[in-house]
Amino acid sequence: SYSKDECRAVIENIFSKQRSDGWYPRQVPFGEGKNFDMREFVDSACFFTEFVYDYLAYTDDYSVLEKEYPYHDSDKLESGLVHLQRGMDYLIAPENTGEHGLVKMRGGDWLDCLNKAGILGRGETVMVSCQLTMCLSYLIEIQKKLHAPVLDAYISAKESLVAAINKNAYNSKGFYNAVFADSGNWLFSEKDEDGEERIYVPTNSYAIISGVAEGKEQGILEKIHDLRTDNGYKLFTKPLGEKYIGGIGKMGTGDFQPYFAENGSVYNHGSQCFLLRALAKVGAYSDFFDVLGFAMPLYADKHAPENVCGAPYAITNCYHLVPSFRGRSGFSFLTGSVAMIERAVYSWMFGFNFTLNEIVITPCLPEQFRDASAYLCFEGKKINLS
Repeated sequence: SYSKDECRAVIENIFSKQRSDGWYPRQVPFGEGKNFDMREFVDSACFFTEFVYDYLAYTDDYSVLEKEYPYHDSDKLESGLVHLQRGMDYLIAPENTGEHGLVKMRGGDWLDCLNKAGILGRGETVMVSCQLTMCLSYLIEIQKKLHAPVLDAYISAKESLVAAINKNAYNSKGFYNAVFADSGNWLFSEKDEDGEERIYVPTNSYAIISGVAEGKEQGILEKIHDLRTDNGYKLFTKPLGEKYIGGIGKMGTGDFQPYFAENGSVYNHGSQCFLLRALAKVGAYSDFFDVLGFAMPLYADKHAPENVCGAPYAITNCYHLVPSFRGRSGFSFLTGSVAMIERAVYSWMFGFNFTLNEIVITPCLPEQFRDASAYLCFEGKKINLS
């Protein structure tokens, strides 16, 4: 279930805190609060655009896009649709497109610790580039629904991004590199600056989710399967920091303990939840069941209580792989994994999916749940799925 009023309030608040060039702060306060996160991370527009799309699909409330909102740095009022377009315009602008045709990383993308890889203005992020192709499709669909002009620039940008990602980021080992750093070196690639091969789950999952990796999915998933441990799937192959890599953030300097939190551990939100969405996209129901079991806290054969040291009902952010407390839960409750796992069950496993025009049922149901059923409420009706 969800609260339409609360969701709308979130959308209106974020529109009014957007910068007039289209960029969204990473975190914004409600009301008159002053605590903004103004670091130049570039992923906010993509996550937010998907949220707005889902809101429209669930509520049919397009008035949120007709209403006018100011900007964080300007009192000029423009419609929600224009605000939404500006978010995409910022990411596809020439000054925010790097030498490989990908989105410039600026202050970072989803992985907080890589906050230096693009700070000088050269670095590029493959994950946000994949997300952007998906969000451009959302925006085009919204424009068509509203009978608004669909700009050729959005169609062209999407096509160019897909081509650029596959030309420049798909490597000879059969997976996608994740980051092109200011240094001119690729990170999470077939050969990183320290000589290691690292596959990074979020970028490769989003390549599948967005459709960028069409025809390459099986090979990518086979590579990701190598990241499986007895505690779940690692975020990436091997921790960073054993050999110094400058200019990417604290992960490359040795200041971030190996196998702790994001640094090569089972980072639930990024490795397992994004992966679940990719597995559902291709219908890999057996692997879906395996990963869901690791993402959830309730299977003792996967997360022994004496190792987890946390509440058995608590969705966690990560399972550390540090030898001294291998398998211990980290940051329970304080995690996007909570919402992601709910989506994994209803939207990806049972397959309740909503577009602007219809309900689409796309189940990825493991054999173990063959007799399962679920329901949700939509427009005052209860929808049952068996």
